[in-house]
Amino acid sequence: MRHAAIWRRPDSATLLALVLAALAAVCPAHATSLQITPVRIDLPAGAGAAALTLRNQGNTPIHAQVRVFRWTQDTGSDALAATEEIVASPPIVRIPGGSDQLVRIVRPARADAGAHHAGASDAGISAAGESAYRLLIDELPAPGATPDASGVRLQLRYSVPVFAGTPSTTAPPPLRLNLWRDGSEGGWTLAVRNAGQRHARLSDIALVNGGQRINVGSGLFGYALPGAVRVWKINLPASFAPAATMRLDGAVNGEPQSLPVTAGRP
Repeated sequence: MRHAAIWRRPDSATLLALVLAALAAVCPAHATSLQITPVRIDLPAGAGAAALTLRNQGNTPIHAQVRVFRWTQDTGSDALAATEEIVASPPIVRIPGGSDQLVRIVRPARADAGAHHAGASDAGISAAGESAYRLLIDELPAPGATPDASGVRLQLRYSVPVFAGTPSTTAPPPLRLNLWRDGSEGGWTLAVRNAGQRHARLSDIALVNGGQRINVGSGLFGYALPGAVRVWKINLPASFAPAATMRLDGAVNGEPQSLPVTAGRP
């Protein structure tokens, strides 16, 4: 996925407090020639490695920084923090036009031991040991590049989910959903608690309320990490009133699901 970002040198506080709300926004006005495969990385429970391919489909070189952050949802939102549990090599790349660059994503043996020592007390890690990360790829200004008339350089950011130690079960994780009004006009809050041992990827979701069917999100809506609660602000019609029974229809990890929704805070 692709994000517009203004390049600046991040300090340590910025890295530790980095928060991405939905991780699904795209800025089509700033097209790029960088193609990334795969769009998701899975690593084993122990030490292991995976490969990411960056392809420059344009004619001019692309410079980029590749970093991995720990991904949690301990406050209801997506939060990223600096980590050494997974490393990307090389961290800085220059990709000539029409060329590929292979980036290795490595989880050293000591990272597995550290994650299990933290155990289920850390948000985003289930008792079975799944841990979540985000691989951020930031395009960098080319050496000698000059800012535009506004004085800033607008760069692109890509975010790739990385999961380590995901249980092999294909059963959908147990989810508990709550919906309540947040006080603003048309504003409601949807909370999803994931009591399972693996993440839940929500996509193409619609709220069914009595005879109403309201589209909430097309395509990727977001992730609920294991052992965590993810909260989203959504807009519903001004006349919306929760019925005795509500449900959320959509896909969880690519499989169709119909989930009951409880009115009120959890």
